[in-house]
Amino acid sequence: MMVRVISAFLSSQRVRSGCFITSCFVLSVVGASTASAAITACPNTAGTDALLSTYTTGGTPGAATGSIGTGCSSINVSFDNISLTATAPTGAGVAQTNANNAIFATGTAASGNTVGPVSITFDPETTNWQLAASGTTGATIGYEAISHTGPSVPYGASPSNPALQWDFSTITLTPTGCISGGLGNGASITVQMTVCLSASGTSACDAAHSATVTGLLNTQSSTFNFTCLAGGSFAGSCGSATSATLTLNPHPTQIAISDTYTFSRTNGSASLTLTNFTNTFGESADTPEPSTLILMSGALLGLGALVRRRKA
Repeated sequence: MMVRVISAFLSSQRVRSGCFITSCFVLSVVGASTASAAITACPNTAGTDALLSTYTTGGTPGAATGSIGTGCSSINVSFDNISLTATAPTGAGVAQTNANNAIFATGTAASGNTVGPVSITFDPETTNWQLAASGTTGATIGYEAISHTGPSVPYGASPSNPALQWDFSTITLTPTGCISGGLGNGASITVQMTVCLSASGTSACDAAHSATVTGLLNTQSSTFNFTCLAGGSFAGSCGSATSATLTLNPHPTQIAISDTYTFSRTNGSASLTLTNFTNTFGESADTPEPSTLILMSGALLGLGALVRRRKA
């Protein structure tokens, strides 16, 4: 995009002349180009998945702390600031850590003015997402998803129409698992996706930007039942109260996600297994928001002034 060309030019000019520090900083975040060169391609199959410890620090419950530029990417989407916070297990529950939770990501490359969808999948490294006796366990995995526009590796290509940018249009939660054996009472698997639009975290998200999708399995089955709840002023919709998909409007380029999974068996002889769960990001190509266009105009004016000054 032109934004990135201008940003790069101003960055080089700032180093040489000390000018336009503010303009350079603001433009660096337009179009969500906040990730650093440390971002590498995510593994793309369950067989090659990467432990969360690859992208975060620490390996014990609650010790995982990521940062921008330490995640991975698929197609044009980067997954940054990955973190894990575990609840203390009870009974037969296994402690969840960076060392036994893993990720991989897949997606459809850009073609013309279409790209994606792009999906990130979380899965267990061993048997830590199984519960065959009474107990509880679980964790929350948090991260930022950022939709990038531009040809720079590893973020793929821009839309064929140079006036457009990639952004997010939908988010879908897909958990895969089952409960088998004697059910009894109190056997359940829950996966809840909490979304905060245009943010770096979900802990203090206001109603206009926050929504949740919850998948619940509490019968001898592999079919999750979904509940979708969006704030009254949420910029989008659930489609229905039992939808696994959030539709976003307007379309953001940055989303904070917290995925919380829990296993519980209080009695009976049920066997609980969560194979994995996936967050799928539908994307579209849209005209940048007016604020982006204003910043681009300001950058062009500043660029013109800089060129005239250098010629003087």
